[in-house]
Amino acid sequence: MKMGLDIPPELIFTSAMATAQFLQKQRPNGTVYVIGESGLTSAMHEAGYIITEHDPDYVVLGETNAFSLENLTKGIRLIIDGARFVATKPEEIECYSYIPTHVYDSVAEFEVG
Repeated sequence: MKMGLDIPPELIFTSAMATAQFLQKQRPNGTVYVIGESGLTSAMHEAGYIITEHDPDYVVLGETNAFSLENLTKGIRLIIDGARFVATKPEEIECYSYIPTHVYDSVAEFEVG
């Protein structure tokens, strides 16, 4: 998407990159279950993280068009089993017409235990 700004790609720092950098400092070369788009998974890989559904160190929630009951349930179960939860930018998750607004409002606000 062009916005009229001439900014080199190496000067762009996204919320996905910030999250990956934060996690790399917390636990270098850890594991993560990602609920998000390819930008988030790419940032995690570039930070040295392995993406897995089996006993990850973290569950990371980002913006996505692919929310499903299955991936949210999987993420919640992983958190209950001990994974730490990180949301990249919950206040900006866009609400889609086919999913009720309260689902998006509460995804990053649930409590475990």
